[in-house]
Amino acid sequence: MMFADHSRTAKFLHYNLLRTKRLVTPEEYAVLADENPNLVATKNSTADMGRIAGLLHHAPQLTHFFTEAGYAYGSLVGQCRFLVSVASCNFRSARAYYETGQRRDADGLWEQQRELMRMIDDLVAFGSSEAHMDGAYDQAFCRLHDPEFPLRFLPPYASLSQETFGKFRKLLQEKYPAWQP
Repeated sequence: MMFADHSRTAKFLHYNLLRTKRLVTPEEYAVLADENPNLVATKNSTADMGRIAGLLHHAPQLTHFFTEAGYAYGSLVGQCRFLVSVASCNFRSARAYYETGQRRDADGLWEQQRELMRMIDDLVAFGSSEAHMDGAYDQAFCRLHDPEFPLRFLPPYASLSQETFGKFRKLLQEKYPAWQP
């Protein structure tokens, strides 16, 4: 059986994740992008303004995706994209956050980001003793939209309990109504 060699035509996004214990620096991305034309994007969950500015300055040939934590600053200092995570609780509000960044509306961005960061802190506080992987939270976001979506993983992974999910849904209703589906 023959397999096509897509090593030169496939496009790659690199997930620069702190949990790996080694972040690729903005300067390294510049070199990597020049040496590997099929590296086209990065995914970053950082809120570090120096790192964000460095990525946009040193490696502008790459598309940089930032999660809620970094998108506000990134959109004010350069061209970037929004990688929706927690904001997926409400797609319209997530879209509004993205568009606020595209307009470079600093006041609107900071207001929306503060609320998102508080919401993230509250969610992590609820689930940190149960769930130890991002997918557990992603399941909860999906279940907000589809009550039949399961909140379970196969062992050894752990997901949020029904009780914790219920607390999160109630928190959205009471404290973050703009972010409930």
